[in-house]
Amino acid sequence: MKNHKLIYGLSLIFALFSLALASNPLEKFEKTYKTGKTAILEVSNSSGDVSVKRGGNEVIVVGLIRAGHSWKMSTSRAEEVAKYVKENLPISHSGNEVIINKIASEDSRVVYIDYEITVPRNTRVSISTGSGDLEVVAVSGPADLSTGSGDVFI
Repeated sequence: MKNHKLIYGLSLIFALFSLALASNPLEKFEKTYKTGKTAILEVSNSSGDVSVKRGGNEVIVVGLIRAGHSWKMSTSRAEEVAKYVKENLPISHSGNEVIINKIASEDSRVVYIDYEITVPRNTRVSISTGSGDLEVVAVSGPADLSTGSGDVFI
């Protein structure tokens, strides 16, 4: 009987924790950039996963799939930071090159952003993140990938 109560209690804690992580004050974001058949993508992210997959020809589509904060930040502050991130996404586009920089915010250490990006097949990819998994799938251009803490999938 004790084991059932312990398992029930742990399951309840896990469910509440998962719900808290899933809550996300930042709306999803997606933007398309025309590049041509050969493109360059550079991503610098303080914290969060970055997934790059082959998509349509001559465009890079940047999708922000999740942004959140650590438990160290209050909900009201998280909403303020989410609004700042949405309004100040550090993405630049010139010709065939798309550059995504780190968020310039005093809260950048406790905010993570997960990106899902599609690129033309022959895209040169350079990704650096302080903490997060990196994934590059079905892209035949050169790739320079580094993460301070996380897995790299090619």
